[in-house]
Amino acid sequence: MARPKTKRPKYQYHESGQAFVEFNGVRFYLGEYETQKSIAKYHRLVTEYLENGLQTPDSETHLVDDSIKVSDLAAEYLEHVRTIHSGKSEPIRSADALCELLCKHHGKEPADKFGPRKLESLRQGIIETGNKRNTVNRKIREVVRIFKFGVSMELVEPATWQKLTALESLKANQSAAPESEPVEPVSMADITATTKHLSPVIRAMIALHVLTGMRPSEVFRMRPCDIEKRPDGVWVYRPFISKNERHGHRREIPIVGDNRIALGPYLDRDRDCLLYTSPSPRDRG
Repeated sequence: MARPKTKRPKYQYHESGQAFVEFNGVRFYLGEYETQKSIAKYHRLVTEYLENGLQTPDSETHLVDDSIKVSDLAAEYLEHVRTIHSGKSEPIRSADALCELLCKHHGKEPADKFGPRKLESLRQGIIETGNKRNTVNRKIREVVRIFKFGVSMELVEPATWQKLTALESLKANQSAAPESEPVEPVSMADITATTKHLSPVIRAMIALHVLTGMRPSEVFRMRPCDIEKRPDGVWVYRPFISKNERHGHRREIPIVGDNRIALGPYLDRDRDCLLYTSPSPRDRG
């Protein structure tokens, strides 16, 4: 049986020293091989090709102007996010949506022509779609991060990124962006009433979450190999994936007293298996 054609054309070398990519037999030259500029153009063209149902990009659009476009930068940044957050869908989905928004309004513009006034205009559009102030600020900070990344890849002039940092964040009750409602903790009465109707596993997970204050994701990811039983009687849980791990901080959560009751029946799992979602040896056997 014939091997199916790949949907992602390759970044290739031409004997002239240029990089090129082909779509349906149409060749696009990208500039000097293995430069960040040519790689960014490659990612932009491939993204356009895949998003348009494998249609060949318009050669007139891409061959006349050799400058790095906002869409080039966005495509390169998205590849970067997919690499550093491999296996984590939420940051990739968030970056993908933001890059799509950025390209929709400014994709064809030279990246070095994108300044604070255009950033403010983009922010106003985000506000008008009903986003809360904190969300608006977060999205604008990430746009600025995209251009900072462009500086590190030598795709954008440092002055371009520095100018964008001049746009101040929205302050509370000083813009049209609505404020977020404060998130209140669930009452213990509601927790107690709810747990009566849950399975023993879910009850144990909730009990541990309430007693330790750890994040729900940390409860879900617990494994026997992540729990150290110290000689002084304290058990210490070190999550395999920690929110602050990229800053060099290893999170440690002490498990003492009644906390262990929620762990006891589930510690017979294999060392690398999840405590609450993996079958125990007796379940398998």
